[in-house]
Amino acid sequence: MYKKIKGYLIQLLVVVGLICGFRSMVMVVVVDGSSMDPTFTNHERGLALINFRKGSPDRYSPVIIDFDNSDALWVKRVIGLPNEKIEAKNGKVYVNDIPLDEPYLSKDGITSDFGPVVLKVDEYWVMGDNRPVSQDSRVIGPVKADRIRSEHLVFF
Repeated sequence: MYKKIKGYLIQLLVVVGLICGFRSMVMVVVVDGSSMDPTFTNHERGLALINFRKGSPDRYSPVIIDFDNSDALWVKRVIGLPNEKIEAKNGKVYVNDIPLDEPYLSKDGITSDFGPVVLKVDEYWVMGDNRPVSQDSRVIGPVKADRIRSEHLVFF
C-alpha cells in the first residue's frame, strides 16, 4: 500500500513539475487596445514563449515588451535594430535612410514624423501597426534589449 501511494505521489510531483516548468516558459497574452490592429485585435488571446536569450528579435517581429518593470506588457513590432538610424518623414519610416515596406499597417497607418534617432548597441525601436493610436518608441523612446520578454507569439 505504501509503495502504491509513494508511486502516485511521485507521478503527481512529476506532473506538477512539468506544469510549473511549462508555465515558466509560456505566458498567455490578451491584447488590450487597438494599437496593433489589424495584425492583432483588441481582446485577442494568444501564447508567447518567454525569451530566455532576451533581446535578439528580427526586424518586423511582433514582440512583447516590459517597458517599465511593471506588470504592464505591450505587444509591438520591431522596426529598428541596434546601431541603426531611424526616422519618419512625410508619414514614411526610414532606417539608415532607406524607406521601410510596411504592408502590415492599418489603412490609416500614416506615421507621424520623428527623429532621426540613432539606436545604441542594446536598443530596439518598436511601434504599433495602428500608428495613429499606438503608444510606442515614439513616446517611450528606444527599448533596451533586456525589456523584450518574448518574440514568439501565437494567437488563436
